[in-house]
Amino acid sequence: MLAFYMLSHGLRRLEGELNTFRLQKNGQAGLEIDASALPQSYYLRTLTLTEPDWEQILNAVNCPLLRKILEASVVTSGPTGSESASSCRQAARSPAQRSRSASTFDSIDAVFATMLGSR
Repeated sequence: MLAFYMLSHGLRRLEGELNTFRLQKNGQAGLEIDASALPQSYYLRTLTLTEPDWEQILNAVNCPLLRKILEASVVTSGPTGSESASSCRQAARSPAQRSRSASTFDSIDAVFATMLGSR
């Protein structure tokens, strides 16, 4: 943004009481990292599992330390995509509850949306 201001006002140098900014060409190449040279500890994997599959994996782990690492690695849990909390509650309602006006559940939807959005 400062470079844009300087270029638009025809300034090559901008001096202040403590700092001086100059526009100049950068002759040094940018930092390039060879990804194959990085240790595996810098890599991150993201998995998507259903709850039953997750439980089966946790039940199969015998090492308590590994189990704690797996449990701590969970970022989110719950319905995803089009299966929002609202649609899950709608499916769980009885036919009598579904026939009630939508406004009855609007405040509940707002509470769940707030809770899910804060994760």
